[in-house]
Amino acid sequence: KLMVSAPSCSVKAVDIQNDTAIENSYNSIELKNISGSLKITGQSSTVSVQHVKKGANIRTSYKPVTIVDVGSSLEIDAPSAKIYAKDINGDVKMVTSYKPIHAENVRGELSIRTTSSAITARNIDKDVTITSKYKPIEVLNIGGNFNVDGNSCSVVGQNIGGNVEITNSYKYVILKETHGAILVRGNSSPIKIPKKKTLPKNGTIQLETTYKTISLTLPETA
Repeated sequence: KLMVSAPSCSVKAVDIQNDTAIENSYNSIELKNISGSLKITGQSSTVSVQHVKKGANIRTSYKPVTIVDVGSSLEIDAPSAKIYAKDINGDVKMVTSYKPIHAENVRGELSIRTTSSAITARNIDKDVTITSKYKPIEVLNIGGNFNVDGNSCSVVGQNIGGNVEITNSYKYVILKETHGAILVRGNSSPIKIPKKKTLPKNGTIQLETTYKTISLTLPETA
């Protein structure tokens, strides 16, 4: 196992043949081609990682995190940090605040917990669960269920394979090409479902809001 403790130092490494653990603060971490697992514990550290054969666990704050190609699960806990994650062959869990989040090509479940972070997610094979406030949420191509607990977040979802459950307030909810049941609990939230793809047998659509308009186009087979 490779262990590096480098406070206030930049760390750069390629072609690491072992499990890797790095502690750092106030400077950048750049890693590429790790044959084992990866654990990063940073403080105000910019993180850039490519090609991890096993799983990865990253903790930092304030600085951007970019990670591409992880062979197993990924966990990121990074308050006030921008996060970009792509090509993850397992479940993904993210915790942050105030900065944007992008997740793409995830072969497992995606879980995001944040405050005031704009969120985009696409090509997620399994369930997506998001808890957020104030900033927009946009998802595309979700294989499983889509669940949102949002406060003053706009929500746009397209091509959702499973069921949809959204709790929201004050901002719009737009759902296109969904295949499962739908439950939207809104408070002064306009709700628009222009292209309901299919509705499973005994599936339900339940839309609740106040003061705003609800627009729904049912599939021909409903």
